Amino acid sequence: AHAVRTVENLKRFCGITDPEELEREANRFELEIVNASKRNGRTGIVILPNAKETLAPLQAGTPKEGKTDMGHLHIGAYATAALETVGITQPEAFVTAGDVTRGKPNGISPEPYLIGAKLCSVDPSKCLVVEDAPNGIRSGKAAGAKVLAVLTSHTREAVQAAEPDWIVPDLTTLDM
Repeated sequence: AHAVRTVENLKRFCGITDPEELEREANRFELEIVNASKRNGRTGIVILPNAKETLAPLQAGTPKEGKTDMGHLHIGAYATAALETVGITQPEAFVTAGDVTRGKPNGISPEPYLIGAKLCSVDPSKCLVVEDAPNGIRSGKAAGAKVLAVLTSHTREAVQAAEPDWIVPDLTTLDM
């Protein structure tokens, strides 16, 4: 489920409660998603148009200049493998499900973005969250950040209801 931590799904649907087994199975499951996406002639994980170009100047900065935080990717093993697959260097400030106590759907927690801002040594109000999911938009807003929504996975109506600061069709409209 989008923005639901894998460990939460494993607890709920598989009855796994042992923390070590949860971590091991979450990693195995997430890596299998990446690997399975390449089987039987499938193209695998596909990078969104202009994503590399948008991130490049941000990744060239330093944490104090507001270096990128991949807080919107909330799955540890999956996020790391997905970035490798599409050729994006993992940023120094990298927030995954293992870094937060509450995922975005649980009360629209701002925690992922607050942690990311702290890792970048930046006040959250000086941050820009780029999100495609309504709960992620709400999470970024709850953290006090400005939020740019991209219409890559949800309808315009669903995205508008989350009240982002800006909405763009996709990352091809951005120039950093």
